Amino acid sequence: MEKRLDGSILPFFGSRFPKMNQEIKMQISASSSIFRGDINESISLGDVLETLSSRKKTGWLFLQRENQEVYLYIKGDLIGLVTVPESKFRLLPEKLHHIGKLSQEDCKKAKGDQNLVKFLVSRLGNEEISASLGKICYDMICTFYSWKNATFKFIDENAVEKKEREYPFGTLFPIPSLLMEAAQRLDE
Repeated sequence: MEKRLDGSILPFFGSRFPKMNQEIKMQISASSSIFRGDINESISLGDVLETLSSRKKTGWLFLQRENQEVYLYIKGDLIGLVTVPESKFRLLPEKLHHIGKLSQEDCKKAKGDQNLVKFLVSRLGNEEISASLGKICYDMICTFYSWKNATFKFIDENAVEKKEREYPFGTLFPIPSLLMEAAQRLDE
């Protein structure tokens, strides 16, 4: 994992966390540090997030669907994305060019640069890049709201050794407002 110029963490692609078991069954225990089950027609991601939020839990929520895995961090009623698929991140120069923040020339240079983040920060500054990454993360979390036939696993922060912990590189978003936004997008 890299550090931003200001010392904060840059996104990483992948995770040291173990992959979830395909045959996860619902298991909720007050004394357990793990909460897991299936996201389906009966239990939505919104239900899971509301439960974790209302209990002011802190830890990682792993979502898996077919060949997709997502790692989220929850802290009380806040949520953040721990991993960003590189394919989404690689689209950032084009998005920045499209909204007039990056020239066509710099867009082409950014696509060819091995250290995309450093290049973009050198052109636009850390705040602009952080805000753009935050928007990408927010949008991605909203898309998970529509997932059906997925599994989830929440691991309490205290159950993970400090050296193994991975935290979101961007903004933590309020769960209640994110759920309302995700529901509106799903209705559209």
